Amino acid sequence: MSENIEIKKLKQEIEYLKKEVNFYALLIDKTFDWEVFRDFSGKIKYVNQAFETITGYNKEDLLSGKITEKDIVHPDDWQKAQESIKKIDTKRNC
Repeated sequence: MSENIEIKKLKQEIEYLKKEVNFYALLIDKTFDWEVFRDFSGKIKYVNQAFETITGYNKEDLLSGKITEKDIVHPDDWQKAQESIKKIDTKRNC
């Protein structure tokens, strides 16, 4: 009997988390800012629609590696962009 209760609780928690994920995904997709999410290795895993609006590039091209951030960032700003990315990586690894 207690196993059924535990399974029911887990299913409820899963449903709650799915709703939370959907809420934040909707929020991120509707923002006017270009949002990029990376995994712990630094690989880009998600880019919102604003990326396409702002850059004119297809987000699937960035996700697949067909284009890179270096293709998008102005050459004069590339070093600063790399430094910012490294700062994020350093904070994530702390």
